Amino acid sequence: MTDSNDKIRSRILTPIIISFVLLLLAFALGMYLFQTRVNDIQAKQRTESLGLLFSQSVSNDILLLSSMIDFLQQDRALIG
Repeated sequence: MTDSNDKIRSRILTPIIISFVLLLLAFALGMYLFQTRVNDIQAKQRTESLGLLFSQSVSNDILLLSSMIDFLQQDRALIG
């Protein structure tokens, strides 16, 4: 009797366990793909913001150098 119960139990539990494991793997894969997409979006946003920051810094440097050149051209005594 226990042998037939074990066969019935294994016939019922085996597909349930396999389904549960496959569902768990699908969930883990979905979470991995979602996290990868989020990381890509964040990296793109940071790259864009760094590009903007760099261009602003270059613009500020250009303005500073232009004003220094204008100042030196107006006051020839400083040049030597």
